[in-house]
Amino acid sequence: MRSNPNLLEFVGADALFLDTTYCNPKFTFPSQEESLEYVVNTIKQVKEESGAAGERVLCLIATYVVGKERILLEVARRCGCAIHVDSRKMEILTVLGFGGEKEVFTEDASATDVHVIGWNILGETWPYFRPNFVKMKEIMVERGYTKVVGFVPTGWMYETKKERFAVRVKDSLKIHLVPYSEHSSYDELRDYVKFLHPKRVIPTVGVDGGKLDGKEAIALQKHFVGLVDETANKHEFLMAFNRRSAHASLSHEDVLAKCCREQDGEEFASLPENNSVSELPDNLEIKITEGMKKELSDFLPSWVNQDQIQGLLMSSGGDVVQSASAFFERERDFFEEANGSNNEKPKSVEIRTSDLGSSADTSSQQEVPSFSQKPMEHSAKLVNLTPVRMKSNQTKKERKRGSSTVSKSKKKGKSTASTEAGGPKQPTITNYFGRATAAASKSESANKVTVDPHQNNGENNNQSMDIVESHKQGVNQLLQIVDGSMSRESAISLLEKTKGDVNVAVDMFYSKIQNNKVPDSDKSIVPQNTQNEMIDKYDNTNMVHNSSQATPKMQNLYVQTSVAQADLMNISLPVEKYRPIEHACWTAGQPAPYLHLARTFDLVEREKGKIKTTAMLCNMFRSLLALSPDDVLPAVYLCTNKISPDHENVELNIGGSLVISAMEESLGTSKSKIHEMYKTYGDLGDVAQECRQNQTLLAPPRPLSVRDVYSTLRKLSAISGGGSAGRRKILVLHLIRSCREMEMKFLVRTLVRNLRIGAMMKTILPALAHAIVLHEKCSTGPVVSLEGVKSQLQSLSTEVTEAYNVIPNMDLLVPSLLCEGATFAASSLAMVPGTPIPPMLARITNGVTQALKLFHGRAFTCEYKYDGQRAQIHRLTDGSVQIFSRQMKDSTSRFPDLVNMIKELCNSEVASFILDAEVVGIDRNKGNRLMSFQELSSRERGSKNSSIAIQNIKVDICVFVFDIMFCNGQRLNCPVILVRHSRLGLA
Repeated sequence: MRSNPNLLEFVGADALFLDTTYCNPKFTFPSQEESLEYVVNTIKQVKEESGAAGERVLCLIATYVVGKERILLEVARRCGCAIHVDSRKMEILTVLGFGGEKEVFTEDASATDVHVIGWNILGETWPYFRPNFVKMKEIMVERGYTKVVGFVPTGWMYETKKERFAVRVKDSLKIHLVPYSEHSSYDELRDYVKFLHPKRVIPTVGVDGGKLDGKEAIALQKHFVGLVDETANKHEFLMAFNRRSAHASLSHEDVLAKCCREQDGEEFASLPENNSVSELPDNLEIKITEGMKKELSDFLPSWVNQDQIQGLLMSSGGDVVQSASAFFERERDFFEEANGSNNEKPKSVEIRTSDLGSSADTSSQQEVPSFSQKPMEHSAKLVNLTPVRMKSNQTKKERKRGSSTVSKSKKKGKSTASTEAGGPKQPTITNYFGRATAAASKSESANKVTVDPHQNNGENNNQSMDIVESHKQGVNQLLQIVDGSMSRESAISLLEKTKGDVNVAVDMFYSKIQNNKVPDSDKSIVPQNTQNEMIDKYDNTNMVHNSSQATPKMQNLYVQTSVAQADLMNISLPVEKYRPIEHACWTAGQPAPYLHLARTFDLVEREKGKIKTTAMLCNMFRSLLALSPDDVLPAVYLCTNKISPDHENVELNIGGSLVISAMEESLGTSKSKIHEMYKTYGDLGDVAQECRQNQTLLAPPRPLSVRDVYSTLRKLSAISGGGSAGRRKILVLHLIRSCREMEMKFLVRTLVRNLRIGAMMKTILPALAHAIVLHEKCSTGPVVSLEGVKSQLQSLSTEVTEAYNVIPNMDLLVPSLLCEGATFAASSLAMVPGTPIPPMLARITNGVTQALKLFHGRAFTCEYKYDGQRAQIHRLTDGSVQIFSRQMKDSTSRFPDLVNMIKELCNSEVASFILDAEVVGIDRNKGNRLMSFQELSSRERGSKNSSIAIQNIKVDICVFVFDIMFCNGQRLNCPVILVRHSRLGLA
């Protein structure tokens, strides 16, 4: 390869179209020579053993229509035998130029024991090899052999984790899997790319739809990182600047001058700056113009001198782009050269500061650096000088202020020089955000003074404004880092103690919090719990608050403070010690944060006692009732891992694969790592939490609220149609990216419908009832005694549970409970047709004797048990009919004939009712024979939006109604069954 003249021509090509069939590290199989050696030696050994034993052994080599010819030729040459092929294969070999080989290929099967067969005859090779020993045995018997040895040469058969050459054996049949392919293996592909060193690799296999910039293509290109010309982008980037500079618009004077020269017939040329021009190898004189030097200097750092620019242009023949490329390849050497030349300058320089503002050339004065300039350009031009005598007409006060500013400039210039001396480095993102220092910071050395020759020292007013602005920036930066956990006055005080050093201030703040050793003089540094202390009390009209200040009490997951820990532990306090407003992590008027629920879930998950779990859930609901009562209903749904009542059949329509894909994109974690971590943790929520804790953010995420999470889940359930997966993923990404603390774990669990906190409806409803009672008691006094409310807590819990057992609809139950409060009664909640009632199910007994004992001598009735399907029939006030199964699922679309039957038989005086019945299949052609449950189940099921057609119904039905629970707005679940049966006849 390296000596091939045809390939040498393409070294450094712009693009390489590569056969990426085996572009995967698992396809690092042996070389073709090693595989050929294995096949040849195996056939030789078979021939020797069969000859000694007097057996006839057939060797079969599987090949494609075209391919594997090298194996056949090597076997024929080195084993000294012919290769049998059929007539079609012989025609193909003839076209390829191999058919004319004497004593190599033959169509006579009896002339040789080595035969060529088609692919997939010895077994299927995808997705893994499955041998076809039955076919092999047929071939063996048909051709009169006692044993068969097969060879399947392909790279797909290479099993690196087991053995280099795998073998499958059954009785007298044996198959060798040989890792051989005309396609290059993984190592060969990398060597090939390394040799050609192209600017770009374009995969040709395994690319979805031929998209060169698709996800699959990018993944394949990552295998060749470091083997391609990664500096090509830099050259193209500089070339783009060159093109833009060449086509830039000329100034008004340049246009006039150019027009005059063209009218006078002059050629446009510029004289070189130096009279002596270097002689290039081709003896051509290169004229270096001022325009070239100016254009090149725009690309280079400010410390590059004119001699270096001249030398770069001369060495590249005047090519600006090539000069810039040569500089960046040896940037460190150029910097050391420039730094050495600066050190040789005289160390004692006398400067008259009074002349700087007047005598300096205005064209050389430097503008104040802005964000659009190079991050280090301005500070790099500062020059360190030895002590000088300052002759100035400035007052003593002005001179002192100026020296402070100069000292600060020196400090910045010194750090910049050290950075550049370290070699060519890309500026980090933090270089674009200047750190504020104190206005009155002292110079590091009294013997050295840093002077900017382009600085106008007479503008003292501007310096004062800069000092004030710098001080404000320092305060804002400190408040942003601590996430608004201290007041502005405390931040100002702390910065004064650290002389404006924000880093030292942050260390002091967190060290005091973690050690809980705060002196009386520093009590203001402790994080505050009120909103007012996080608002700027001074210069409010001139300062813009950052996002962390605008969101008080929203703690950052990655800056753990004692406030977050305290809020977390407050939920676990006994109910009589819990303060719903003071212990909450948000204030009145704000939406309840999802973090409030997540912290509760985290504590409930670790708690095993039911009483303690109910108390923590009660504390959670009490804060919601006190601060955000509108968020109670969404919170109940999120606690029960639901988004709607069961009978509405609302599904979230999110699979685990979509959640994993969103985690992969938002958390920067690969899918393989997520699967590996899932094997360890066994829970996708724990995996997401672990990945998020290892992720660093530039800014705190936007807090999630209970209402946001619930409404987003409802939106997810409503998305359908083309592109629905992409729209769902966008919403899921928004939720995941906004998570804080342990929100991530429980949000992911909610998405996969497995909350795993150990709290069910029978725990959450009593907790809500307890919260209602305690909330009303707290309104009369801050201290609550459980001794006086135990009976009320128990009573309301019973009423709420009974109400839910009859009407399992949170949309009806929770608003009614919030409205009536502690006076709520289950009987006051009206039944609504359309909301199914949980059915009373049968209880298994050992026989009639045990059943009679359960009644204890009470009266009872017996009814026949039909082999059908339970149906709860609702007639609404608008005349429509709905049918629900025993699981309270809507099955109206499955029984359109039953709907028509109810409408026809219903009494005109009955506006609405709820019936309990059994639907049974019937064969009216055979004397109304009742059919089995299996025959009834053969009916079509219909869909959510459409019923089955009447003409498609193959199994007729009849209905046995045995109870009525509601009629014309009246609840009938309390009267005895005899009364209900009498009302049933009227309906």
